[in-house]
Amino acid sequence: MQKLKFSINFLTLLIIFTLNSCKETETQYNFEIEGEIRNSRNELIYLSKVNEDSLIIIDSCEIHDNKFNFAGQIEIPEMFYLSDKYFKNYTPLFVEKSNIKFYAKNLEFSDLKIEGSISHQQFTEFSENFSIYQKKYSYIVNHLSDSIFFDDLSIQLNDSTYETIKDERLNFLKNYVTQNNSSIVSVYITYKIIMHEVSKIELINIISEFSEQNKKSKYYTYIENFINK
Repeated sequence: MQKLKFSINFLTLLIIFTLNSCKETETQYNFEIEGEIRNSRNELIYLSKVNEDSLIIIDSCEIHDNKFNFAGQIEIPEMFYLSDKYFKNYTPLFVEKSNIKFYAKNLEFSDLKIEGSISHQQFTEFSENFSIYQKKYSYIVNHLSDSIFFDDLSIQLNDSTYETIKDERLNFLKNYVTQNNSSIVSVYITYKIIMHEVSKIELINIISEFSEQNKKSKYYTYIENFINK
């Protein structure tokens, strides 16, 4: 389970049942999530996504005999979340036009396996590589927050290390989106992370390299809105 990197205002939580769980017909669907969660007791599982800064519950379905099913329409791959009722446990899932197989040992989403989504596979590979830099970055930030207990030399050394790790982390992100400009994952991480850490001129240069299909995504629109503020 991955830590959510944005704050969610639950007062603005919207419940919009636009998809059909436990599908009845085949014709209107272009994606399906066939899930299995072992050790579950007919609990509800929720499918959500983020719209700007609000979490929207799209649908819910009862886990029956350890299985559940979501299906619906999507044009461009998008980040969704599968969660329990109170979002105490959740996991991200890139949904695209495909049949997606989802498996977890329990509703804490341990032993998680996801197949059938190329976008999610790309996101997983990115996350694994990025975690190396993120762990270093978090470690230095935590130490700097405790710098009141360090002597001056320790503070200077940690501050220097922080800048080095920060640069390495950002360079990794920029290199990734440049080398993978046709992937929706690049647009997503530019929206979630990069646009807050680079100048607007550099941001414009980065997004100009995205594919025409990715420029139709809502994440690209969010970035444009950010630039135009």
